[in-house]
This record gives sequence, C-alpha cells and structure tokens, in this order.
Amino acid sequence: MDNKSHLGWFAEGFITLLIFLVLFETLAEEYAAFMSFSARHRKELMIAGFCFDLLFSVEFLLRFIVAGRRGGIYGYMTREGGFIDFVSSFPLLILASGPLVWITFFSGRAGVIAVLGGLSLLKTVKVIRVVRALRILRAVKLFKKKGAPSDLTSFFVSRVVSLSIGVIVIVLIGFSFVNRGSYNVALSDAEAERIGAFVNLIAVCAAIGILLAAVTFYKVSFKRHVSEVLRVMIRGFKTADYSVAARIDENKAGFETYTLADQYNRKWLPLKRKILEAKKRRRGSA
Repeated sequence: MDNKSHLGWFAEGFITLLIFLVLFETLAEEYAAFMSFSARHRKELMIAGFCFDLLFSVEFLLRFIVAGRRGGIYGYMTREGGFIDFVSSFPLLILASGPLVWITFFSGRAGVIAVLGGLSLLKTVKVIRVVRALRILRAVKLFKKKGAPSDLTSFFVSRVVSLSIGVIVIVLIGFSFVNRGSYNVALSDAEAERIGAFVNLIAVCAAIGILLAAVTFYKVSFKRHVSEVLRVMIRGFKTADYSVAARIDENKAGFETYTLADQYNRKWLPLKRKILEAKKRRRGSA
C-alpha cells in the first residue's frame, strides 16, 4: 500500500465526514460570537469544537502509529498530509479549545483568576482555527494515493493552499495583537469580540474559497500545462510502441514544458520511429 497512514475505508470515510462537519462548526462558532448568540448555544458549539479537536488529535496519533509500523513516518509527515494533521489537531486542542472548555466548566473561582492573564493569549491562538480548512486537502484526495494520476499536481496544489492559508493565519495573528492593543481601549470586550469574530469568519470563508479555487481552476490549469504534457513524454520514453505527440498549446508555447514537448515531438519521435523500423527490418532479415 503506497499510503502508509491509511486507516481503512470505514475510518477514512468517517474522518472525511468529520472534516466537513468541523468546517461547519468553525463557521457556526464564529457566527455565534459575531451575532452574540446566547451563552448556552455558544457553550454547545465550544464543546463541539473541543470534541472535533480531540478526535482529530486521536486520528493523528493513530496515523502516526500505523505509519510507524509500516516504516512510513517520514512519508506520512511530508507527503501524506501528516504535518497538516498535526497542526490542525494538537495545537488547537492544547492551546485553544481545551483551555476554553476547562475555564468554562471545570475551573473554580481561583482557577479562573489564575488564567485570566492567559485569556488574551487564548484569543490570539483562536485565530489558528482557520487551519482546519486545510484538512479538506485530505477529503478531496489531493495527497498521494495508490493510482494517483499526478503526484506533481498534488504537491504543488497542496503547497499553494498551505502557503495561502498560512499567510491568512499570520495576518489574523497580527490583527489579534492590534485588536488587543488598540481597539480594546475604545471598545467594550463584547464589541471587540464581535469584531474579532467577524474577521475570523471572513478569514475562514477566504481560506475555504482559496482551497476550492486551487482544487478546481489551479489544479486543472497545472495538469493541462505541466503534468499532462510530462506524462505523455514519460510514456513515450518508457513504452516502445507509444508514439503519440505531446500536445502543445500555441498560446503558451513559451512555457518550458511546451519547449521541451516541441523538442520531444520534432527530435525524439522521428528518431524513435527510425529505431523501431530498423529493428523490424533486422527481425525480418533474420
């Protein structure tokens, strides 16, 4: 099995369902804060977020253990989405949802006083919840799986999405410090929280939009102009009876892939046909 961290089809289907549910929960939690929903509804959403982070943390541990038993920890962390699995699980559980649930339900008065100084940090850390959107990369099967048509496409699409959402997270963290340092002077805590929730809501929607654009428009464009051109040439080099010319987009002829394809079509294919004809003549004379 190429995918060393695969947990079985039932578990993978369940995790895919959780991925879409956690995105809905993240949007709902930020919307509830922005619209000032009742404390009961916000606590329910907070508990749901904690449960999702806990489940994803368990998923990461299971994948890590399974990949380790199959000798594929490095491949899991670098090629199969392990780093994203980690970033969107334990940091959120330990730094965001876990402490918030503890403060809300289990900490006494003394405990609340002790952690009040850390609440501003929690508000800053909460913005990294946007990285949950990265988990869609697993749901849409961009990472390498057995029979995947293009590892190159998966690699670059996942990198574009990861970097884009990483920039969003950095901007949100910067905004949280600005919000804490300036807005809170003039605004009440409730108003500052609503502003923060609105920004987070926009950021999550932007992250999802970037991801959907990447897995549709960018992925299709990359496959058309890069991976499909290379695939034809690779098959032509490896397969003796395959002599199909690589497609060249005349409007993009200056691309390196099409320059290489032009050389392949004009030089290698005629030479290959001559070699095959020479071999046939030798067989016929023998």
